[in-house]
Amino acid sequence: MNSNKDPDAELLVAIGATVRVKRTALGLSQKGFAEKSNLHATYVSELEKGARNLSVKALSQIATALNLTVSELFALAEATAKAFANPMTILLVEDNKPDVHLIEQALMRKIPAPHCHVVADGATALQFLKRKGEFKKSPVPDLIILDLNLPKKSGSEVLAELKADSKLKNIPVVIFSTSSARDDIQKSYDLNANCFITKPEDVDEFFSTISTIHDYWFSTVQLPSIGLK
Repeated sequence: MNSNKDPDAELLVAIGATVRVKRTALGLSQKGFAEKSNLHATYVSELEKGARNLSVKALSQIATALNLTVSELFALAEATAKAFANPMTILLVEDNKPDVHLIEQALMRKIPAPHCHVVADGATALQFLKRKGEFKKSPVPDLIILDLNLPKKSGSEVLAELKADSKLKNIPVVIFSTSSARDDIQKSYDLNANCFITKPEDVDEFFSTISTIHDYWFSTVQLPSIGLK
């Protein structure tokens, strides 16, 4: 982390982010969480912004309301603070707005949530990846979630061009499509997709699948160093 920053302030921000994500995962509104933790709603709002100092009593109430011990809450917050120093980045290439919304909502539940950049067609995806035009300063994503049925250029065309580029070919690509056709699956792997997942129709399963994708690529495997950031 930047040595000029106040570590206590950074920890407060991390605690706030952790509380927000865990609260959301429990299906609690700020008001509902305030009632459960016996705290004022304004206090909870300021806490989640990292703008509120915490007493030992308040920490205990917050942890209990999240079904955590104080030690567990601190451990999560410290991990979050470290992750904030180098947040993961996802490029989501998807033209279906409801699916975009679901994916973003699922990722927001992670601690910390990765930066998710969204483009709605294949041509724009390649501009983003190659840093052309308005995307001259775009980040190189750690992971690409790619639909197949896209305007302008299909997901398969994007994948082929991406994997043929020596500077971009090592970025992991997850094909996330409504298709379950064997030809689409085989073609994607022939073009060196890292995995192919058919979108679940059930919303809860959809959320769970995105969570699994996140946890696998950002918590389980070692990602390559792309060298362009």
